[in-house]
Amino acid sequence: MYENDLCLINDGTTNISKECDRLATMVDKVLNLSALEKYDFKIRKKEVNLKETFDEICARIMGKIKKNNLTFKCNVENIIVTIDEESLRNIIINLIDNAIKYNRPNGSIDIECHKTGDKITIAVADTGMGICKEDLPKIFETFYRVESHRSRETGGAGLGLALVKKLVEKQQGTITVESKLNEGTIFFIEFSI
Repeated sequence: MYENDLCLINDGTTNISKECDRLATMVDKVLNLSALEKYDFKIRKKEVNLKETFDEICARIMGKIKKNNLTFKCNVENIIVTIDEESLRNIIINLIDNAIKYNRPNGSIDIECHKTGDKITIAVADTGMGICKEDLPKIFETFYRVESHRSRETGGAGLGLALVKKLVEKQQGTITVESKLNEGTIFFIEFSI
């Protein structure tokens, strides 16, 4: 009887800890989103080598990629642009995090970044479960979740993509998405330089 009580306590403690982490992340995202809507933040632009920034981002999330047994490719041109590096970091990490969460076993994530004329184009593609056509126009809305049961399983609160869109727009960029169910999703970001 005593061992069963200890197991229940340990399970309960683990579950409470996970739920606290999830709620703390959600509160942090709500506060960030709220701040973006309430205040007109000054974008702190500086010269940034995109290849170096993406290499740093990729190194940061590589453990998560390996843990989920995903193939990862990052093809970024050696481009120097004037951009808010911290916002760019938040945008890319959020998109990669979604690509990890909603991917299939042994799937892949591909990132491309190149310059064409006076535009920088970034693409983040995954081979995950995809998003149905009806949901695509709504995915950037605050608190919108494609499927609530899917978000519960992965801890999503419907805030990440809303925050990403705000950060992209703060730098006069655009973000679009293409997706097919059971085939994957590609996010395209474009900045003028």
